[in-house]
Amino acid sequence: MVDKIAFVLGSNGYVGKSLVKELISQNFFVIGIGRSPRINFWEGQILKNENFYYVSIQDGYINKLYEISKNFNIHILNTSIFFNLAWSGGLSLTGGGLEKQFENIILSCDSIKLAKRLGCKRYINLGSVQESYLDNYIKEKWKSTNKKFPSLEDYSLAKATCRDYNKLICYYEKIDYIHCNFSVFINQELNGKGYIHESLKAISKGESYKKPNSSQYYDLTLINEGCKAISLIATQGINNQDYYIGASMPYKLDEIFSIFENYKNNIEENIISNPPQDIINFFKNDLLYEKTKYKPQLNFNQFSKLFFKQ
Repeated sequence: MVDKIAFVLGSNGYVGKSLVKELISQNFFVIGIGRSPRINFWEGQILKNENFYYVSIQDGYINKLYEISKNFNIHILNTSIFFNLAWSGGLSLTGGGLEKQFENIILSCDSIKLAKRLGCKRYINLGSVQESYLDNYIKEKWKSTNKKFPSLEDYSLAKATCRDYNKLICYYEKIDYIHCNFSVFINQELNGKGYIHESLKAISKGESYKKPNSSQYYDLTLINEGCKAISLIATQGINNQDYYIGASMPYKLDEIFSIFENYKNNIEENIISNPPQDIINFFKNDLLYEKTKYKPQLNFNQFSKLFFKQ
């Protein structure tokens, strides 16, 4: 009998694919859930893995999974874990306006109720640092220091609302809720979407890229290390807790790109970031390490050095 079962909503996404592979390596039977057809996304070796099954919900109606689950050749245990990595904003993750962003809250609510019906004991939601940024402003920790709130207000508000609503629904449904958040996950292929990934890929090829105009700090972390942390939090984390996942080495965008360019061009210049203490505290992974005895090993400087040694 399979004794560890994981449902992964958003398994077709950039983080979702990596998490599925990590969970399989940890001997989970993984049921991936996504809007895309099965044949379009998954590599053959994963589709053929006896510990993986993919369910397409192209119509967006997630509750049909409960009926489909009756046909699984496994017994779904009350120790199962549900992961929600799904988020959509139309043309981009952060786009679509407030109305489009808030559609994700409905999907999240439905998935919690589904997790309960499936007999899952825990619901793990992957958020972002944007909701934490919003928290700091609401509590006026940063408002008094005249820090500018990052753009993506609709995205930040929707993510924070989703997190808080999830807590309430999980309380009503009597299912453990754990929230995870991160800054940016990268991999050796640099095939993620968005400005940072595209700029790093351009630098690696010696191509031009749009220079940054933001002073916001980012903590770039290897995606496989991030997904290992998520899997550990799922089994060892505390109910109703929020865990930051990252290397805890924040840089501004111009520093990130300069570091990468220096390694690309074999320039020996040590760029040291000097963030204020509140930023250092913001990106601390102490709670993650305290509970799991694990934290990501490579910061972005180390990643860059290894990347150009390939």
